[in-house]
Amino acid sequence: MDLIKMLGTITNLHAIDPAVIAQLQQVYRDLTSANSQNVAGILRELDGLFQKISGMSTADRQELLRRLEIMAAAQNNTFANGNRFMNFGTPPPAVTARIGSSTTTWTPPKQFLTEVKPLDVIHCHLAGVGFEYTGDHYAVIWNANPLFEVITVIPTTSKTKYEYPSVFNIGSIPGLPPNLTTLNVDKMLQISRLRITNKYGNLKGATDLMGRDVEERIKQGIAVYYGGEESLENIVRTQCSVAMPKDLVAFNVVRHVPAKFVNFRYVGRDAVLEYRLWNETDLRQLDLIYPNTRYPLAKKRELMKNLFYKSGSDQSNAIVEYTRLFT
Repeated sequence: MDLIKMLGTITNLHAIDPAVIAQLQQVYRDLTSANSQNVAGILRELDGLFQKISGMSTADRQELLRRLEIMAAAQNNTFANGNRFMNFGTPPPAVTARIGSSTTTWTPPKQFLTEVKPLDVIHCHLAGVGFEYTGDHYAVIWNANPLFEVITVIPTTSKTKYEYPSVFNIGSIPGLPPNLTTLNVDKMLQISRLRITNKYGNLKGATDLMGRDVEERIKQGIAVYYGGEESLENIVRTQCSVAMPKDLVAFNVVRHVPAKFVNFRYVGRDAVLEYRLWNETDLRQLDLIYPNTRYPLAKKRELMKNLFYKSGSDQSNAIVEYTRLFT
């Protein structure tokens, strides 16, 4: 602290202007106060961080500091009742047990706050490295063990996306901004529940825009994306020759279910795909139809892509081609 030493020397000099001496003495007292020393200590602790960010561009440094601010706010979050833990109800009487030569007392487990349960819709702070989600975000809780601080959440987005096994629209959620309804099961991640800033409703028993149970739809997305199961759509694309589903509307509802191929058989110009769901033993059937002219398998796969993953003229042209060839 060379500046403090210098000010100490200056304040011992005889100055002509007493006001100048008074100002210098006040600066000296400020710099040597407990608060100033505390700030200086904190700055010394951050020396390593300062060195790491000194070579960053201004934009990268600002983004890093923004993320640090988010994480600091989350770490200081103590929830509405100011307590990070709660006990499970009324603790039972203390129980002692002999373990070797020592005596131990059993203590009831603690439960983390805030209390949340699967399928709760929450608002939370997210901050990570690289391309991870950052900033404030809405999410749906998938797993929340009351004994652990960490919970598993499924982020939502307001962006319109094509439906995949792990991405689908669940309609409007009361309390959230309009259209913020697409679940990204493939972006599932774990966060501290200290990052939760608000809770909304619960999706237990809710259905999506196609009438499917949201909880079951999430399980199906997990089975395909994380469990390596094959979707019904992929089975039709790869194991049913050039046949296409007879009812495109009905197929669109079930095409992402995880399925096991059982049998494919011809029935005149038509065909039947027998399959079962990945977690069931009962057989199901999907009625298929062959084109009325020679049709390459590559063209059929392109047709399926345009029907379900395109929009505008690409999708319109695909519907016209399907109608011409398969009806």
